Amino acid sequence: MKVAGEEAVQSIWLSTRQFIPLSFIPAGTGLLWQAVSGEALAQQLLALALALFCIELATMAKVDLDNIFQTLQQTSDARLYSFLFVVRSTIVLELIGFYTALTSPAIGALVIVCSQLWFNLLAKLQLQPKQTPAIISFGILPRIPILLANGVGIGLLSLWFVPNLGEKLGIVIQLRQWLAGGLLMLVILFLLIKYTLLSVRSVINGGNNG
Repeated sequence: MKVAGEEAVQSIWLSTRQFIPLSFIPAGTGLLWQAVSGEALAQQLLALALALFCIELATMAKVDLDNIFQTLQQTSDARLYSFLFVVRSTIVLELIGFYTALTSPAIGALVIVCSQLWFNLLAKLQLQPKQTPAIISFGILPRIPILLANGVGIGLLSLWFVPNLGEKLGIVIQLRQWLAGGLLMLVILFLLIKYTLLSVRSVINGGNNG
């Protein structure tokens, strides 16, 4: 019964994968509104960073689920079902984080970064549908830089909850503004690097195909 129930859950997630990103939309919209109408600058900056990241993670949720579905058409490798569990649980944590951020941006952001740490700790595969091999093992060593970045993010966000630290250190600009602004810059930098590299690869592949 337990196995049948798990298979049913897996089937539901894969059959509704096109709609999963829609569950991010209300949270992303709310965060954009906070970015415009937030009372404090730190809140606005953090909300904008989370809104941008919300769009990215919604996109990646669909990509990951699509890749799993397509790879399952090629092979029934049991590792795919473990990977699907990691993806499912990560998406749930991300959604909890984004919706929590609507009432408590810092706590929501911390949950979201923890969700990325969770994924990067457990995701031991890379999928390449319609290629051979379709499943590539992704060991711990290549993941170390990402895990370190996740750890740094958690550490920095934890400083948000230290009261009046900026005043104690004599910093003119409040620490929370620095943290929120830094997080926003990191998100923007990440997106620029990622999609610039994707564009370059697309051009190179197009040239090779030509």
